[in-house]
Amino acid sequence: MNMLSAITATSSYLSYEITELFCFFFALTILLRIGRNLGSYDEIRYLKAMIYAFFAYLIFDIFSYHFEDQIWTSPTWVVALINAIDIMAISFGCYFWFRYVQARSHLTIFPHHRLVNALIAIPLIFIVVADIVSIWTGWLFTIDAAGSYKDKDIFWIVQGSVNYLYLVVPALYAVVKIVTTRSRQERIEYSFYACYMVAPLTAGILESYIPYVPILALNMFLVIQIIFLFIQDMQINSDALTGLNNRRQLNHYLAVELPKASEDRPIIVLMMDINGFKSINDKHGHSEGDHALQILSEALKEVATKNSCFVARYGGDEFCLLQTRGGTSIASLQQEIQETLSAKQKALEKPLRYTISISIGGGLFIDSSCSPEAAIKAADRSLYNEKKKWHAEHGTTKR
Repeated sequence: MNMLSAITATSSYLSYEITELFCFFFALTILLRIGRNLGSYDEIRYLKAMIYAFFAYLIFDIFSYHFEDQIWTSPTWVVALINAIDIMAISFGCYFWFRYVQARSHLTIFPHHRLVNALIAIPLIFIVVADIVSIWTGWLFTIDAAGSYKDKDIFWIVQGSVNYLYLVVPALYAVVKIVTTRSRQERIEYSFYACYMVAPLTAGILESYIPYVPILALNMFLVIQIIFLFIQDMQINSDALTGLNNRRQLNHYLAVELPKASEDRPIIVLMMDINGFKSINDKHGHSEGDHALQILSEALKEVATKNSCFVARYGGDEFCLLQTRGGTSIASLQQEIQETLSAKQKALEKPLRYTISISIGGGLFIDSSCSPEAAIKAADRSLYNEKKKWHAEHGTTKR
C-alpha cells in the first residue's frame, strides 16, 4: 500500500496512463480479429489504419504525461516532438475515419481517383506540417521549461477545424442517406455515422474540464469497438462487402421455400459468377475486384426488387438469385440481369478499365422433395456448362 501511494504521488496521471494501456490492449484484441471477410479491401485497410492511429495516440500520450509529471526529462524539442506526434495521431484517426466511411458507404461525391484522394489528404498534410513547425515556432502549442504542454488559442481553430472537417462531411452524408434509403439496416448504420461526431466533440470539451480522466481515449476505443461489433452482427445474416444476404441466409431461404415448390409454383434458382474475376484482381488489385463485386451486387439488387426475388452472395465472386413467385422464366431473368449489369457499367461516372461480364446458370424446380443442396448443385452444374462455353469462346481453360 505504501509503495502504491508512493507511485501515485510520483505521477498524478497514473490512473490516466493505466486506463490508456488497457484501451491499447483491448483495441489490440480487436485488431487481431479483423479478417479479410469483414468488408472490402479498402474498408479493412482504413479500419486497421484508424486503429494504428489510435495506438500511436495512446503511446505518445502516455509518453507526454511522463514528461508532464517530470518522471522523464529530455530536451524541450524532444518533448515537443512527442506531443506533436500525439496530436497528429488524432488527426490521422479522423482522416482514416473519413476514408472508412467513404469506403463503407460508397461515398459517390468523392469518386476513387488519385487526384481527388490527394485533395482529400491536403488538410491532413497541412496539419502535419503545422504541428512539426510548431515544435520550433510554438505556433500551435508550446512546451515550458518544466516539460508541460500548453496549446495556443489558434490550436483549436486550426487543428480542430481539420479534425472536425473529416468528421462533419461523413456525418452530413449519412443524414442524407438516412432520409433517402429504404433499408432499415442501412438507416441504422448511417445513424451511427451521423451521430459519431457528437462523441468526440463531447469528449474534447469534457477533457478540458476533467484533466485526469482519459475521456478521449475511452471514446475512441468505444467507437472502434462499436464498429467491430456492428460489422460482426451484420455478418450473421448478410455479406459485409456487398450488403446482400449471405450463404447462411440462402440455405435457410431454400429450406423454407423448396418444400412449397409445385407446377403451379415453380422455383427458379440462378447461379452466376464473374468471368475472368481472377484477372481483375491480378491486373487491377483487390480493391478494384471488390468494386466489381459491388457493381454486380447493385445490379442484382435492382433485378431482385423488380421481380420480388431473393439474392445472396454464395461465396467469392459467385452469387445466387431465387424467384419463387412465378410469372417469369430462367431466360428472361438471365437477360434482365445481363442488361442491368451492362447499364450499371455505362452509368458509372468513371468508366472501368475492364468490362464486367458474367456467366449464369439456372434450374427450375417443381418437386417439393428437392433439397437445398440438390437445387444448388443443379444450378451450379448449369453454371459450369455456361463457363465452359465462355472459356471456349475466349480461348481459356480455367473455370
